[in-house]
Amino acid sequence: MENKWRIIKNGFGQSYGAEPTDIETFKKDPISSLAREICQNSIDAKKEGKKKTILEFHSFNLKKEDVLGIDELEKEIDEILKWQEGRSEKEYNAAMEYKENINKEYISCLRISDFNTKGLSEVEAEEGTFYYLTKGNGLSSKDELSGGSKGVGKFASFVASDFNTVFYSTMNEAGEIGYLGVSKLGSRKLDGTKERTSGTMYYSADEERSPIMEECRIDPFYTRNETGTDIYIMGFEKNENWKSQIIKKILDSFMVSIMYDELEVRVDEFLIDSNTIKDILNNEKIVNGTIKKSIMAQYRLLVNENVHRQKFNIDMYGEIEVFIEPYGREEKEFATQKCVMVRYPLMKIKEIKNISHVPCSALCIIPKNTLSKLLIKIENAQHTDWEYTRITNDPLKKKMYKAILDKIENTIIDYANTVLMTSASEQSDLEGAGDLLPDETEEDESLFEGCNKDAVPEDIPEIVVKKKKGKNTKNPVIESEDIETAQPEIGTIEDGDKVYVPSGHNEGSGSEVHPGNEKCGFNEDGDGDIMRTVDMTGIKYRFFVVDKKEGKYVVSFDSDYDENDCEIRLYYLDDSDVRYKAEIEQCIVNGNEVEVHNGVAKKFPIKPGKTKIELKTNIKELYACEVKMYANKSK
Repeated sequence: MENKWRIIKNGFGQSYGAEPTDIETFKKDPISSLAREICQNSIDAKKEGKKKTILEFHSFNLKKEDVLGIDELEKEIDEILKWQEGRSEKEYNAAMEYKENINKEYISCLRISDFNTKGLSEVEAEEGTFYYLTKGNGLSSKDELSGGSKGVGKFASFVASDFNTVFYSTMNEAGEIGYLGVSKLGSRKLDGTKERTSGTMYYSADEERSPIMEECRIDPFYTRNETGTDIYIMGFEKNENWKSQIIKKILDSFMVSIMYDELEVRVDEFLIDSNTIKDILNNEKIVNGTIKKSIMAQYRLLVNENVHRQKFNIDMYGEIEVFIEPYGREEKEFATQKCVMVRYPLMKIKEIKNISHVPCSALCIIPKNTLSKLLIKIENAQHTDWEYTRITNDPLKKKMYKAILDKIENTIIDYANTVLMTSASEQSDLEGAGDLLPDETEEDESLFEGCNKDAVPEDIPEIVVKKKKGKNTKNPVIESEDIETAQPEIGTIEDGDKVYVPSGHNEGSGSEVHPGNEKCGFNEDGDGDIMRTVDMTGIKYRFFVVDKKEGKYVVSFDSDYDENDCEIRLYYLDDSDVRYKAEIEQCIVNGNEVEVHNGVAKKFPIKPGKTKIELKTNIKELYACEVKMYANKSK
């Protein structure tokens, strides 16, 4: 019979529009989605005994008359236009776009070919990977450890076509060679009947829509000489940056595969493998934009010598390998503060954000094991997240998956905190005096007297807060010789003043007080003086982690102050910079333990020179912290 496009009737059943849900899934970022889906499918098909999968993206143009079945495609588009006119503006406009794109003198095409792969199995049968790829919907013959086992990734190819038309051609290990064209233009009513088309057409060998058992020769300068698969996207919707988009997505999603020499990709003139990747990364015309930070961080994690790496067992499910790289001050803008999650077959799935406040980047690789198999079961169709909520009919299993995800994330964060506590971390200027400010001078060794030397090495990291740009500080830093201590206000209270005042007869700290501003106070000895608690501005603090699990920290600073009644308050900030009071449980100032009341250390002197304050707090994790020092003054 004649090779041509053949429609399928819907049997008075379901109809489809020009953009069904399966295609709409990948429409947000068509070219990037295409690169990711094609790569994972080819990696899954790697031939046994071959070290790496090889992929080629090759663009070319065809004269309109050289496109297989072009007249039949154009006729079907005209029939859809006639049917949809006056019925659905959306469907009519979509068909009109198809017509405009197919009427161009030259049709842009993209050939995607893989090598060192098995090809699509059982081309002539109604089973096997060829059938699932060309005629299946949500069907897959892949095992549970394959990268793409959802059976929907193939629709990314249609999104990249100007008129939803793709050809699939293969040579498999059984020696079969065959191809089939698939076009998803949308449903229309058949003439002389109430029945409609299914919305899908096949360029096939017969009325059973059977594959054509020969090589597809759409690219006139290409011939397949080994097993593998070729995909031809007709009317390839390319822009001037399409090569960069594909390369960046491949680098971000398959960096580990490339660096482990398990994947090689050519995008027209650009070759990406473990040998050329450094040059590609340094090409600003190719690797650019916001995604570059993630790509570079992954590369550094895999090649830098100062990266910390360790394997962990996640219960009985298998190992994960975690990589952590701390960043110093001069490079902290390159830190992602994220952990890239990669699972077998070495494909990025998602990122865990905000793993630490200390500048760092991280990577977690889940190899071929039971854990990877379990995670694939709760992966979304785009392979960009693990969602335990997908388990809806088994509460115990749902709880188990949540526990697994929590265990993985907690393991990564705990390891990151352990590494960053024992690695050098550069300082960062913070907002305002009284916040954490770096001291560029060499630290006096006496400040660490009495501390565990193993817990406080010379390069102990500091908790760092990101500097907010474009915002004026409330307490600007001034030179120490210019400091003038604010004086207390004593006297009567005017309307509107917000001060703490003893209730009744001003009997001191034993009486109730009226609400007021935390910077205001009273004489706790009950001598009747009304006081103001004032900020001790202009101090540069250094804040050290001594023991995270015990909540122990050290604050050190140089001061020109000479005050006898001071207090220190400690706050921590969450990921949104919301400020919470930390409870100080114990405080030692220059070796002397001082009074702690309601989480605030009080009534200790600060003299000119160096001061060391040891704190035990209720903070058991690494947070951005803020130190506030006040002087209580009276006549």
